[in-house]
Amino acid sequence: MKKTAVVVIHIGYWLLYFTLISLFVLVSLKLEGTLNIKNYVHLLLMSPLFCLCFIPSLMGFYFFYKYLFPKYFLKKKIGSMILSGLSAVTIISILTSLLVSVIFGKKTLFNDGLISFFSISFVIILITLFHGVVATIIRGFITSYSDITIKEELNRKNYDTELELIKSKINPHFLFNTINNIDTLIHKDPSRASAYLNKLSDIMRFTLYETNTSKIPLNAELEYIGKYVELQKIRSSNINYVKYEVSGEIDSLLIEPMLFIPFIENAFKYSENLKNSST
Repeated sequence: MKKTAVVVIHIGYWLLYFTLISLFVLVSLKLEGTLNIKNYVHLLLMSPLFCLCFIPSLMGFYFFYKYLFPKYFLKKKIGSMILSGLSAVTIISILTSLLVSVIFGKKTLFNDGLISFFSISFVIILITLFHGVVATIIRGFITSYSDITIKEELNRKNYDTELELIKSKINPHFLFNTINNIDTLIHKDPSRASAYLNKLSDIMRFTLYETNTSKIPLNAELEYIGKYVELQKIRSSNINYVKYEVSGEIDSLLIEPMLFIPFIENAFKYSENLKNSST
């Protein structure tokens, strides 16, 4: 996923959270009958509420997002992530409570002694944990989307590569010329044209489906070469233009696919002057 999209997701999430807190403050003041701009801004931005709602939320969110998710979740260490996450949100909650007590005075969180302190700390733990879980979900979504995009890109590149390989395996001039020759032969000798068309089909099938492995039987390669030579012959009026023979034991041997065809193609390429010669 593009960085711009990720940034938009983060900004959108925090704007939504800020809007919910703002609505909560608005409703609270409305119920108390003290709703005015001054009270609203003060309670929202300059009171302990702002620190308690946003400081632990930001710390918890990005601790899960940046550290716990890649360190534990991606490695499927869920138990370790849960323990680390609970420890982290507890520490964040206590530090936030102490910070608020220092900034706004001890009475802010210690009105009822330790009971009020730990009660508020527990609420902060829940808030921090909630944002940590949301951070994990968002990071998981972004990671999954990125993985899918990468896989699609790899599949596309693989498809393009396969097409390029196919193009490199079959000389386009040979293909077009053979089709034209078969087309001409259809009117003169349909049965012979059909035979050549079957050979061309076999060559295409071999190139597309039987050369995707690192090794193929030598006899399969030679059979392909034989059909290739037969198709080259229809382009020549010289019956002695090419002579193709195979000798020796070939059944048990394996070779790289399309190993010999470049040499065969070059042989035909540099013997064009003999194609229509009677010698």
